[in-house]
Amino acid sequence: MKKRIRISALSVAIARAACAAITIPLMAQPDTNGTPVNTRWVGVWQGKLEGVPGVVLTLGDDLGDLSGTVVFTAIRDGSVAGHVTHVIMHPHIDGNRLSFQVKRPDSAEDIVDMFLNLSSDGKGQLVCQKWCSAAPIAMDKIP
Repeated sequence: MKKRIRISALSVAIARAACAAITIPLMAQPDTNGTPVNTRWVGVWQGKLEGVPGVVLTLGDDLGDLSGTVVFTAIRDGSVAGHVTHVIMHPHIDGNRLSFQVKRPDSAEDIVDMFLNLSSDGKGQLVCQKWCSAAPIAMDKIP
């Protein structure tokens, strides 16, 4: 009887180790500082255009992978004229750069590449190469 209990306890320990080995690769892996990669990116980022919040990037990893939306504020004559929301597509983290794509709402073929570059102080620079302002947009993560 004692032999059976030991074997069962050993079986449970092996099963737990196997589950842990399967689970660890599916979670966000730490960067060189020991922080899970997605943690630096997840949250709400805001950039100003003409003194008003002009871009809001919302990122989450609820399903394991990074996903989110970007909202652009249309500004005319210093006033908010509307908002355009996009789902970010194909997000990819490479060091301090998050690259993703958005699709123009009026064109199924027009895909725009965007990048959020992080600096060492945790601030970001949003770069949009086609239909955003020519200069990078300073982005702050909202606490």
